[in-house]
Amino acid sequence: MISIFRSSKNFKLLLNNNNNFLLKSCLHQTSQLLNIKKAPLNGNKLHEIKDIDHHIKKMSKAKILNVTNMNNNESKWIALDKIEYQDPSGKNRIWEMCHRTSRKGDCDAVCIYTILSATKDKPRETLLVSQFRPPVGKLTFEFPAGLIDENETAEQAAVRELKEETGYHGVVREISPIIFSDPGLTNANMKLVVMDVDRSLKINQNVVAVPDEGEFIDVFHIPIDDLYSFLIEKEKTTHAVDSRLLHFAYGLCVASKI
Repeated sequence: MISIFRSSKNFKLLLNNNNNFLLKSCLHQTSQLLNIKKAPLNGNKLHEIKDIDHHIKKMSKAKILNVTNMNNNESKWIALDKIEYQDPSGKNRIWEMCHRTSRKGDCDAVCIYTILSATKDKPRETLLVSQFRPPVGKLTFEFPAGLIDENETAEQAAVRELKEETGYHGVVREISPIIFSDPGLTNANMKLVVMDVDRSLKINQNVVAVPDEGEFIDVFHIPIDDLYSFLIEKEKTTHAVDSRLLHFAYGLCVASKI
């Protein structure tokens, strides 16, 4: 399997194979972004705004009530560590980090880039999830994602998480090597899984998500060509955006010009 992160050349090859991921150029997306307030709203845009407004209203009761210090013996999912290490000059130093206590193997989680097939009235789209994230105190846009269970492969976790969070059944196309989310803070890691969803299949029609207890997630279908401009607009108005998602969306633009 060729890693989708091995080089910008391979990344571009992945994007432009399989019926051309990028049907419009980055310049088109940029012009959309610059003229977003002037452009007339089409049906999809009106539907998108209606969905966002409903989502924000539904999530309006979510808020931070209090923030206090926590000891490791109180925590269920993460722990704080002190690392004693030697730097390249030979000097001993201290580093503070946190780690997940739930890791079952060598990888914590999967993050899923979904490619939904085009239909008569819809372009190829990707799926984003929006939820209230207490650490940032805001609604966020992210790719569907989740922790890998014990005795579960990344591929199995991706299929399960996509079904739970979005209701769709997907087929894995590519899996990245293990990548790190924030290496200055934590050793938390994940794999990016690219999945195809065939909307012509009966199993992918009238889908219903089955999130875990305590998960309040809404799913948004975003045209792949509009992903970056959509995220930039929402970051200015309603949402925080996961950095990995925004980097990926911007990477689509960059790859189209390499």
